Amino acid sequence: MRLEFKLKRKDRNFGKLKIFLVLLGAVIALYLSPLKQKGIDLSQKTWTIFSEKAHWNLTQVVVEGHKRTDKQTIIKTLGVEPGQSMDSISLTTIRQNLLQLPWIKDVMVERHLPDTLIIRITEKTPIALWQNKQNYFPLDEEGHPILDDKLLPADLILVVGSDAPENTLSLLAALEKVPQVSKQVRSAVRVEKRRWNLHLMDAEAGVKIILPETEFEKALKRLAYQNKKEDLLKKNIEAIDLRLSDRIILHPPKRPTKNKGKKK
Repeated sequence: MRLEFKLKRKDRNFGKLKIFLVLLGAVIALYLSPLKQKGIDLSQKTWTIFSEKAHWNLTQVVVEGHKRTDKQTIIKTLGVEPGQSMDSISLTTIRQNLLQLPWIKDVMVERHLPDTLIIRITEKTPIALWQNKQNYFPLDEEGHPILDDKLLPADLILVVGSDAPENTLSLLAALEKVPQVSKQVRSAVRVEKRRWNLHLMDAEAGVKIILPETEFEKALKRLAYQNKKEDLLKKNIEAIDLRLSDRIILHPPKRPTKNKGKKK
């Protein structure tokens, strides 16, 4: 996405640019002549003097690549003003400020003389939605929380538990190997900071897949193989226990408790 802020343009910037180009041409000609070192010295002095005297002013800011970062937040974070001298703008400061925004992964800031700033933003990619107690945050592609509790993608797997972020990447990598299972997983819950329980999309009765502490990728592949033969995920069961390496245990649904002491 391309976002462009057009500020009031001051035509004198272009006159200054023409003067600078003429001076630059003269410096280049001198640089290519036998007086090469004098050309280098003169170019440095020319730029210093001209940059101090020209006072090119900012009239346009172009921002590209933002999708989830709010426009007004970007404008506020830039900290630049229309008509501000281009020489007074710190590209490093702008970059550092933008990197503090929760969704921004990387940013490039370029000064295009005479009057334009170009800002190219790379945003983080959410891979899961993390629930920790009553708080929700997206997780980025490295498993780090994105500290934005307002923009919560609803199409991502929900991972639950205080240590879920540091364990989510390995879980998703394992699920990627078994698409017939992973496409049905709605959420994953950490159990005692040791292992995962998976809950399925259409599991109205709370059907879950109980994973072992280690080698859960192998366990998921066993489940995928058996499911292909017997449609285990469609059976009326409460849970599928994969903690034993040589078998799959199916837990039937709990029977409703009978009302005792009912008056006749």
